[in-house]
Amino acid sequence: MNEVELPSDKQIRRSQNRLRATIASEKYTGGKSKTEAMTHPVLTPFTMAMKSLGYPVASQRKSLLLLEHCEGCSKEGVLTFKGKSRDFKVCGFCKK
Repeated sequence: MNEVELPSDKQIRRSQNRLRATIASEKYTGGKSKTEAMTHPVLTPFTMAMKSLGYPVASQRKSLLLLEHCEGCSKEGVLTFKGKSRDFKVCGFCKK
């Protein structure tokens, strides 16, 4: 895990702000937001920030994330990302 750069809190907040702006725009133009219905308040910004660092999600079926149980925080938040040389797993909640 040492060679993997995890997103900073600031990068995650930027992703949260982009997500909120998209949802607000959809609500303004159409009343309902498809994006809001298909997102998670913690995991979606985390995956967006990881993607901006060059690590796309590897464990994806269509548009659904495949989550695993985290031993560190006991939540279902472990995602698999595509690394430069290998895939790796990180929990979106505790970042371990």
